[in-house]
Amino acid sequence: MSDYFVTDLRHFLDDEEGLPVDMHPRASSLVLHLGAIVEWMTALQAKEDELTNVCCRRRPGRKRCPGQIMASFDPESGAIEWGCLYCGDGGSIFGWEDSYWDRTPHTGVRRSHGEDR
Repeated sequence: MSDYFVTDLRHFLDDEEGLPVDMHPRASSLVLHLGAIVEWMTALQAKEDELTNVCCRRRPGRKRCPGQIMASFDPESGAIEWGCLYCGDGGSIFGWEDSYWDRTPHTGVRRSHGEDR
């Protein structure tokens, strides 16, 4: 059975520097996984579905899922939609802008959600 995570990264970051806060190791692992997806997508400024270099984190039956993550930007919300092509695990990442993992070239003007990339 796959999971669907709706995550606002701001809930896991400090307010001053946008760095991850101290948290339980399992939560930290999930946040780092989501951060890797954000980093891949923002570095490429992908405009459509993108096969990332991020491996699936699920371990059904204690065996690592062999899938990789496919991701895209939702044109209306600006969220990053992601999913594993193999097991169907997936979710939406909100609040990634200006986070530790955001690799978008900054022009001094903050993007709004849903702005074309």
